[in-house]
Amino acid sequence: MFSTPNSFVHFWVWHEFFNSSNFASEIKNNTNMKTIFSLILAVLATATTMAQSITGKVVDETNSPLDFVNVVLLKADSTYIAGTVTDENGVFLFNEKLDNPKYVKVSSIGCTNQTLNIPPTGDLGIIILNPESVMLGEVVVKSNRPVTAIKGDALVTNVAGSQLEHAGTANDVLTQVPMVLGRDGNFEVFGKGSPAIYINGREVQDLTQLSQLNSADIKNVEVITNPGAKYDASVKSVIRIRTKRPQGDGFSGTLRAQGVMQKYFRTVDQANFKFRTGGLELFGNFGYIGGKFQSSNRVDMLTQSSTVWNQFLTQDGSMRTNEFFGKAGFSYMFNDSHSIGAYYSNGFTKQKSEHTGISRVLSDGQPYDNITMYGSSNNNTLPKHHANLYYNGEIGKFGIDFNMDYMWRKSRNSMFNNETSDTQDNSLVNSLGVNRSRMLAENLYSAILFGKVVLSLEKNTHHRVSHLITKPTPLW
Repeated sequence: MFSTPNSFVHFWVWHEFFNSSNFASEIKNNTNMKTIFSLILAVLATATTMAQSITGKVVDETNSPLDFVNVVLLKADSTYIAGTVTDENGVFLFNEKLDNPKYVKVSSIGCTNQTLNIPPTGDLGIIILNPESVMLGEVVVKSNRPVTAIKGDALVTNVAGSQLEHAGTANDVLTQVPMVLGRDGNFEVFGKGSPAIYINGREVQDLTQLSQLNSADIKNVEVITNPGAKYDASVKSVIRIRTKRPQGDGFSGTLRAQGVMQKYFRTVDQANFKFRTGGLELFGNFGYIGGKFQSSNRVDMLTQSSTVWNQFLTQDGSMRTNEFFGKAGFSYMFNDSHSIGAYYSNGFTKQKSEHTGISRVLSDGQPYDNITMYGSSNNNTLPKHHANLYYNGEIGKFGIDFNMDYMWRKSRNSMFNNETSDTQDNSLVNSLGVNRSRMLAENLYSAILFGKVVLSLEKNTHHRVSHLITKPTPLW
């Protein structure tokens, strides 16, 4: 943090130096100026180092501090650098050395996001977040800002009864949870990288499960930044999603459709069905994800050697995707302490992409070559088998958590790329790849509580078999 008292001391010393007659005569008479200039440079260096800190305070429209607000540092090209959350006083602080931050993005559930330029001092002062002007109609009136609190080793955000309950899917919920950044299954926890994600104690092996879980069924989300011995040593962070306990008997269903128009149309459609009687629940999910996505890249490259090479690359492309998925299973809750369940899912994904590009090459500032590029690829994944069996139980102070997953997938990838050069040989590449993979994973975790001490035992078994065949194919 920029320290005002220390800055004042350094300025006062410098001010006294330049207003002292003794110091003036020393300037005239001393032939060695290195000491003085070194002192001045040290003062400037200290001020520069201190200005590296970036801080501010986030409040709502009533000037009340907002805690657990996501604050992200961005480069000039909006690349992510680092992230943190505000404390109970609404204050955030970045005091480590940072990689040329340009903007601060501040976001909180139910509020309009703000992206601000970072001032030279690094102090953004008071930042006011206003409620979003466009929400979910009358539903918002009945919703509240989610309550986030630290409980034990986790940062817990309550979803039930809040605005997040109407977000859509688990993917949409996680994009708004404090300490989490990302979207569509690709998430990371601030400073910890990609997390392991669990739903009701079962690790998510297929991230499409997040798009199949309705936000209205989620009770809370826990973010753990320092996982204990319960998790593998390679796991640096964990997200645990807990769903609501089913209520009532009978048949229920939900239909959900979400469309986005961003030059091209994209849609996510899903149907969920449940039948519950006693402790038994049967469920089925069916869905479709499809649409077209646009991409555009501009790259300038400079290579300095005996010759200075400049390359200016412009590339535009699009990708069309069609994905169908289905899932069916059951769960049975014997009582509050014992439950068992299983499910099977399958589906297929078809993706086709095309891109065109122009690359202009200069040698020592003079035109050297122009390259025209065209490429296309097809990626098909079929089948996508996934089966899971689990058991969760507690006997007194002894707990057991067992999970077994089996996955089998086959994907076929074809790629075509054509480069036409004005001065060099043309390049034409056509390839085909087939990948088959199978995985069987078992996890058994047991723990017993002695007072405040937890003794745990975990056994993991993981088998993976993958075959990849890639070969060039004739062009005629």
